Amino acid sequence: MAQDRIFIKKYKKYKDKIYNYFWYRVNFNEETAEDLCSEAFLRAFDKFDAFDREKKFQPWIYAIAKNCLLNYYRTLGREINLNFAENIKFEEKARIEAKIEIEKIIRLIHTFDEYSKEILLLKFIDQLTNSEIAQITKRNEGAVRTQISRALVILRKKLK
Repeated sequence: MAQDRIFIKKYKKYKDKIYNYFWYRVNFNEETAEDLCSEAFLRAFDKFDAFDREKKFQPWIYAIAKNCLLNYYRTLGREINLNFAENIKFEEKARIEAKIEIEKIIRLIHTFDEYSKEILLLKFIDQLTNSEIAQITKRNEGAVRTQISRALVILRKKLK
């Protein structure tokens, strides 16, 4: 029972990372990424008793994911095409470009002071309201609104 709880914690921590690992490698096909993610975690669960607790979980689950991906391509009778980005539809390329831009913005936000960074991440990543942010940060809503505005001005300047 304790092992099941440990595995569930690991699953919750790494499920999005493993999903993204597959999503980027299966031409952004959400259903295939979900299926492969499920398969990887089912395999991991089956082998969890053999997992060496002295080692880190992340490399282990990624190795399982890689094997699932290789089996998927073998089953399809295809080779992994490392130049697949050239063949992606225009909309998918736009999604990739948008994600790259978001990652750039998040990296910039991480250079801000702790309070500004936290406010911006809560607002735009976690999509909380100003009222919810005020409760979390123990500030009044007006102060939160002002800080968001100031931080966005700085962010815009840094992006130029």
